[in-house]
Amino acid sequence: MSWFTTLVLVPGDTPADAMQETVAALLAPYDRDRTVAAYPEDCVCRGTGHPAQPDPHCDGCHGTGRAWTTVNPHGHWESWTVGGGTCEHWLGPTHALRAGAAAADPAGFRRVLAGLPAQFRCPMLVSGRLAFISDHEGIGNVYSCALDGSDLRRHTDHAEFYARNASTDGTRVIYQCAGDLWLLSDEVYEDLAYARPHVSPWSLPEAAGRTVVVSSLSKSHAMPGYRFGWIAGPETLTQHLFHLLLCMLYGGPPFVQDGALPALTETLPEAMAIHTAYCRRARLLAGLLAAAPRCRLTPPEGGMFVFMDVRATGLSASDFAAALLEQEAVAVLPADGFGSSATGHLRIALTEDDATLAEAGHRIVRFAARVATALNDA
Repeated sequence: MSWFTTLVLVPGDTPADAMQETVAALLAPYDRDRTVAAYPEDCVCRGTGHPAQPDPHCDGCHGTGRAWTTVNPHGHWESWTVGGGTCEHWLGPTHALRAGAAAADPAGFRRVLAGLPAQFRCPMLVSGRLAFISDHEGIGNVYSCALDGSDLRRHTDHAEFYARNASTDGTRVIYQCAGDLWLLSDEVYEDLAYARPHVSPWSLPEAAGRTVVVSSLSKSHAMPGYRFGWIAGPETLTQHLFHLLLCMLYGGPPFVQDGALPALTETLPEAMAIHTAYCRRARLLAGLLAAAPRCRLTPPEGGMFVFMDVRATGLSASDFAAALLEQEAVAVLPADGFGSSATGHLRIALTEDDATLAEAGHRIVRFAARVATALNDA
């Protein structure tokens, strides 16, 4: 279960008997159930391309890229603040937070911990208690109290850095206190970036001390089965990784190490040929698939795959891929397993030669045209 807490800041001179109505009025403009006058917004078919192009076959915007909606634009938010000053805790039933619901709950709201002249942050309901962060003893720590404000307890003892960003699942609290920020830079595709030169954050003086680079020869030198890679980072980290590797393996085979040495120390024409081939194939396939009805493809900036969005066809990525294989003998990978941002996309490899990719591109366009025709006739 997820727990959500809304912190509403009200004017300091608000009478206690008007607190409920004041909170309800402040929340009313943010009610997600409230409808507003129709207004235009970017249609979801525009995607995230550069530039984002609308789908000419979209039923929502009819290819204009703008659609009309009556959804309250302020009804979907992560955080907002009204007013200012020192925070106070007021407790009341959640159903009373709707405008006009004051008569439904005669008890209304009550203020707790009024005697603590300090800032309160991250109010949470944890196992029937009100938990929060307060600095009333000098440094921000995690506290809790009973819902009537009694039985105040301190749960952490930080004396130098504040506890911050506390959240809960209803029984446990997790929070941040000081810490370091590190950047993990996956640079496996460094040599296959063809839209612009690759710049490693490790090469930047201000970032080098906090960057960990992970890379290998599997993509750039077509060595996926040899499992030869490396991690470059601060010595304090690599010392621990060395002990971890001792528990996992005894090192790469000597012939793999011998082959990797020139790959790391020399500029090999074979590696440049791989880069050139993938760049050429990506442009070839992207140009062909641009003609696929109800499909959208953003030209890749590197790597050995292209991703095509098929959501507007009415088929899931899995159904599209299965039918494409059966009807056109073209195998592609549904990308749903790569996360929500890839749902409804197909991953198409650039590992075949140009002629084979061109034929596959024509077949995909032909199949997409049949799907679009069937959808339009339905």
